Amino acid sequence: MADQVSSSPIGEFASFSGRRQRSIDSKGRLPIPTIYRTEISEERDGRGFYITRGLDGCLYLFTLHQWRQIRLKLAQEPFTRARVRRFQTIFDSWAERVLLDKQNRIRIPQRLRLKAQIKDKVVLIGHTDRISIWAKERLEVYEQEIDQEYEALAEDLF
Repeated sequence: MADQVSSSPIGEFASFSGRRQRSIDSKGRLPIPTIYRTEISEERDGRGFYITRGLDGCLYLFTLHQWRQIRLKLAQEPFTRARVRRFQTIFDSWAERVLLDKQNRIRIPQRLRLKAQIKDKVVLIGHTDRISIWAKERLEVYEQEIDQEYEALAEDLF
């Protein structure tokens, strides 16, 4: 798997990129790759992350700083809107704080592993403001589904 993409800081927050494959041990512990850890400032981001249910069948991992930014954005949305409440209920109810241990691993809660169909092999993908964690097989299916859309998506975005 191509591992040579590097991340770089953007502004005042961690910025992630690249792709890494890892294995989860029997206790649900996932080593966080160095390429992502080097983007984190303990002063700004703390030593841990928030993990929650992502979109498209993956999990999202946010630094503390990025989690606070998302929470502020969600707090600006009127709770009187049903779609806002529905999203917040799902997003918030799956969220948990996870800390890096001395071996730079996090423990992914079992309920999140089950939701994302994660067994042992995972792929971490760095995005500008988060890391997504995918079951390897699930990501392969997802990428096959969206592969033909890639150029059309680029045209729409740029």
